Amino acid sequence: LLGRVMEEIEIPVGQTALYTCAERAHENDLEDRLFVDPLAKVLAGNRGHELLESFHSVNGGVRKLPIAMSVVLRTTFLDQILSWCMEQGITQVVIVAAGMDTRYSRFASSALAQRTNLWELDFPEVLNYKTRVIEAIEQVDIKNEFKSYQKVGVDLTTATWHETLIDSGYDSSTKSLWIVEGLFVYLKDEDIEKLIEKIGRLACPGSLFAGDWMNESYLHSSLTVGFRDVFSSFNSPFINGKNHDEFVRLTKEKANIHSHLYSLGDYGSQFTNRVPDNQVKVATQFPINNPQWQAIPRHFLFVGEKLSQSSDEPSETFCEQFPALPRDEEVCSQTCEDGQAEEAVEDIVITLVKEVLNVEDIANDSSLVTRGMDSLLFAILANRIRSRMQLDSSFLCLLFECDSINEIVSA
Repeated sequence: LLGRVMEEIEIPVGQTALYTCAERAHENDLEDRLFVDPLAKVLAGNRGHELLESFHSVNGGVRKLPIAMSVVLRTTFLDQILSWCMEQGITQVVIVAAGMDTRYSRFASSALAQRTNLWELDFPEVLNYKTRVIEAIEQVDIKNEFKSYQKVGVDLTTATWHETLIDSGYDSSTKSLWIVEGLFVYLKDEDIEKLIEKIGRLACPGSLFAGDWMNESYLHSSLTVGFRDVFSSFNSPFINGKNHDEFVRLTKEKANIHSHLYSLGDYGSQFTNRVPDNQVKVATQFPINNPQWQAIPRHFLFVGEKLSQSSDEPSETFCEQFPALPRDEEVCSQTCEDGQAEEAVEDIVITLVKEVLNVEDIANDSSLVTRGMDSLLFAILANRIRSRMQLDSSFLCLLFECDSINEIVSA
């Protein structure tokens, strides 16, 4: 039945949206799943599952961070925020560039949904496709308890899309939750700024803004090149990333929104059976909000609160639920022993690479990523080289673009 439906309905949806559905479908089938999403398999279709296999091949056949598990973590993170907002009495939820989002089905039976208005914004053809696919599968029966659930077809790059939203019943004087998931990394700076500014105008004080993004290093690091290449093959290249402090300034200046950021390791630390220990160690040992470590490629989650004109700080309720990470400007360092700084650069790098990877031998032109170098090990290696050779932190940005001993020595 699914095959016939997918053959009969033309797919106007980007391949990244189908891939994301396939990841959620995979999660739905696990015994230790973090959420339930029965519609994901239907919406992903055969093409979505083919794309999923592409990612698994890049990731060595293992479903883990930084890409595959990140879909699961960001979905869980945003679901938890939505649930909390509904409990707090926020009655308007707007999902921006909704694509194949299925939160309406996961929350439709909640008692709190009866007082909640939910909007999905995206191109009309995308939303129509989702509706037709779901309606074509007779076995799918969703009991919709939302006060209202509307798919609003708009082009978010236009200056007037908000008028369509308001005409559908959105009230800018009532608190709202705005979810922007898996979008910013594909947009130009000017489009991002316009969108955030528009959300700031539509959201009244006390409203929340949540989503995910990548930092700048994610767009250049040797650790993420395989995943970036796959997305580029989908005609969806990563073109934009923001570091911690830059993102915080952006939301404050454009929308008067105070934002808190968390790396996947920060948030994933509560799911120890699912998130690799190394990712948690990266988060704790090399904090995302420390400028010294912005060279580490990060996929981060964010949540922010719209401030009033008379306040520069978020509410106590917001801070209790979404505490800011402690700010630690210090960088771990090791004391250089006499004479170490005079060693040949190549000898130092070879020695430290062997120590970090725990190998006896490695060719100077071998791929470090292929030999097992991940974000944590790269960060440890960077810190040891920086300390041993008494380099400043600018070296770290260069290192994370390297993938061999020769490249590190040249840098």
